[in-house]
Amino acid sequence: MTRRDPLDDTGRIASRYSARVTAARERLAALMQERGLTLAAGWRPYEEIVNTPEGMAFLLRPVHRTEASPEDLRILVPLA
Repeated sequence: MTRRDPLDDTGRIASRYSARVTAARERLAALMQERGLTLAAGWRPYEEIVNTPEGMAFLLRPVHRTEASPEDLRILVPLA
């Protein structure tokens, strides 16, 4: 019986998670562009880790120094 290296599993999990976060970043950029929330207009993508009822998640949303962020434009990527 061959034992699996736990670090191999960690690498696979990290790779899958990284791909999900990359896809979420691309989706947020596309949605921001569709709504005219451009870098030239002062909008920036913002990322943070938040606690949700389902567990920890990576939250991506647009922010601006003086404008309110759209409440309906948030992408959650669960950490699990």
